[in-house]
Amino acid sequence: MLGGGQVDGGLVRSEAGLITGGLALSADVAGGALPLDAITTLPLGGGSHMEGLQLQLNDSGRIGGSVTTAHFVLASGKMMAAVRGRSLMLADHATYDLHPGGSIQFSESDTLPIGSGQLAATFSQLVYQDTPGVTLRDGEVDAGISRSGQGNLEWSGLVVKGNQSGSYQKVTELPTDEYAVILKSPSGTTEKLVAPNRVMMVDSVPIAVNSTATFDDGGYLANAILAADATVFGVPLLGGTAVEVNAEKSMVLVGTIGKETTIDGVPYSKGCLAHLPPTDSDKQTPPCELVTSLAVRITTSNDLLAGANDPLTGKPDDIWLDIGPKAWMISGLGDFSRGATTTITLDPTNVDGGDCSALTPGNVPLYVGDIVKARVEKKGISLPEICGVAEGPDSLVDTGVEIPITPSAALSDMQAQIQVQRQALQIAHDAIDKLATEIGQLQKAVDDADAIINQGSKLTQKVADVQNTIVDVQHQITDAVLKGTDKICHNETISVGICILDPPSCLVSRLVCAANPEFQKLNDRVAQLEKDLNNAQADVAGFAIRLQAAIATKTTDFQLEADKQITLKANQAAFDAETAVFNGLNSAVSDLKDLIDHVLPGISIPLPGQWKPDSITLVVNGRDYVTFANNYGRLQQGHSEWENRVRSMSDGEYFVQGLRVNITKPGCVPTDIEKECGWDTFLTTPFAKMRGFSGWDDLKLGDVTVTGVLRHNPSPGEDAYVSFDLEVRTVDVGGRTYILGDGSPIRDARYVRIEYLHGSDERYDSSQENWKPGDTLRVTGPAKRDRDRTTFFEIHPLGSSNISRIAQ
Repeated sequence: MLGGGQVDGGLVRSEAGLITGGLALSADVAGGALPLDAITTLPLGGGSHMEGLQLQLNDSGRIGGSVTTAHFVLASGKMMAAVRGRSLMLADHATYDLHPGGSIQFSESDTLPIGSGQLAATFSQLVYQDTPGVTLRDGEVDAGISRSGQGNLEWSGLVVKGNQSGSYQKVTELPTDEYAVILKSPSGTTEKLVAPNRVMMVDSVPIAVNSTATFDDGGYLANAILAADATVFGVPLLGGTAVEVNAEKSMVLVGTIGKETTIDGVPYSKGCLAHLPPTDSDKQTPPCELVTSLAVRITTSNDLLAGANDPLTGKPDDIWLDIGPKAWMISGLGDFSRGATTTITLDPTNVDGGDCSALTPGNVPLYVGDIVKARVEKKGISLPEICGVAEGPDSLVDTGVEIPITPSAALSDMQAQIQVQRQALQIAHDAIDKLATEIGQLQKAVDDADAIINQGSKLTQKVADVQNTIVDVQHQITDAVLKGTDKICHNETISVGICILDPPSCLVSRLVCAANPEFQKLNDRVAQLEKDLNNAQADVAGFAIRLQAAIATKTTDFQLEADKQITLKANQAAFDAETAVFNGLNSAVSDLKDLIDHVLPGISIPLPGQWKPDSITLVVNGRDYVTFANNYGRLQQGHSEWENRVRSMSDGEYFVQGLRVNITKPGCVPTDIEKECGWDTFLTTPFAKMRGFSGWDDLKLGDVTVTGVLRHNPSPGEDAYVSFDLEVRTVDVGGRTYILGDGSPIRDARYVRIEYLHGSDERYDSSQENWKPGDTLRVTGPAKRDRDRTTFFEIHPLGSSNISRIAQ
């Protein structure tokens, strides 16, 4: 229906009364309808206008030609069908306009026009044919609409906005043209998507606009970001936060509480991260509760050599307790000897900031829900300026692994100290005492072999002779120690090369050892002992039977060792002064161990320093929170950490929750004189860390993307790495995005270290960029745990494209 306007043209009336001719039209449109295809028809309303200068009226009364200008206002209150079964109740201000430079072509032979335009259809209600239980209200459909030739109507750039009523149940119900697929499962189902234009309600979860959502293999929602506060499966949750659900079972698994509530008798406060259903530990100590007191109770096994103490020092190696956001060194705070139970009180607000800590101390409150693990790690032997070496030897008498060294002054001193200590301290009374005790305790290891050794007669006289010889050698060693006055070895400082600029740096310490007649006599005796042992090993099966019988009758062989230990304790000072005869005793003990190894092949004999905790209990606010029994075994080199999760969670969340709340101590900072520093890293990285000593453990999470604010100046080292410490803002891991910072359920700041093998990329220190504290970086790479000192998580980006500054 045309309103005011103008029509020009030459029309001809035929004898049959039919009117034809050319027209030029410019007119307002007051009503009517414009069909675009068999489904979609535009209901026209007042305010529309169209122009066509080359129109043709045919004898059937149809107009053909081009409309070059058209602005159609769609009639409010009318229904309009749209793509994929949508039906719209049009609202005010709905329009359709030709694309710039476009036209609508009307054909005498085709009832449908050809051309393209832009639809902006506001609506009061939108109904989906496939999911009638889901409607949208007060929204808009925007799309490009075109038709060419005899083809179908095409919709492009579809954007649907509106407030959803009702809820989808599975991903297959979602309108496929309203979201973008990010990831599909191997079976072809949609696993991860993003809805860029409107809030989608799935299983009563309002998914935030332009946020990712993941679905399980059954098509049910698994993870999403909440668009607003919502009650999901009866749990009030906070908008803008992540939620993890088991939609098939109508359960919230992880979510941030939106208001104070009680779930299964456990109180939860607003902003608290809840892992549901509550565990027995949660019922004992609610996760939203502030930790005001924290302790750990550890019981050490009563098994043979289960204690953590080094036999030479009488002290344990570094032992660390890690609960996720915080960690403390506990080895100097309790008793970790065989059979002992010790309770250690910790400061829940702070962390260990001593020389052996990698973290900067600072008060950060701890909540019960922040505790995600109980992880204990026993380091290897301690070295100057390095402290306990992760995966290092378990004690100073363990010579099975050689620690790689560096040419730095500190590590050179360390080398000399180790060499002197191995000879000087190994003859100390404490070592002899401990080793004698451990020989006596080998009876239990042999007893445990009952299942594989038949009952037999006592050890033959030949074996008894070997044992008596061992006792004789040990007595001679004792006499030699008591009579000796001069040390075999001493340190001597010499100059290496010619040094002009810094003479002290050319001074090195070396070990000088002199011959000792008493030691030679002992060596002769040891040789005789070895000969006797070789003869004694002729019949292995016989020795096995006789050995068990000897143990069963509790012969005095081992008791002699215990008696000798009492004697040795009375002469502690004298033994501490000697340095040369320990090798004789060591040989005798080694021979006895060889005998046991040949008699009982395949039976593991524990070594000193290989700690075996029986159980660990975290005591929170005066109440036992969690207890873990040890089915992991001894903590020893190559097997030195025992980790238990407090509650079930995804590996990605476990990583995020394990980020430290205290930033790592800054590395060295370049100066105008020294652009790069940390020469020790030149060799410690390739020859120590990359060989597993205080090295990097791959967390097997795939690529992890982190954005965060740089908090320390970049710290380049001579190992071609540059280190950054970021205060984390977001983490993308395991198909999910975690948001940290203000308003996040993950309380307080969290930090991650970046170790970038930068090569020639020096943007961090270039005239073009020069990254500074306060800049925001985005980093992608594998996540690793640095086993140095406290341990902490790192990201190791590969290539310059995986690390960039995104804000400053």
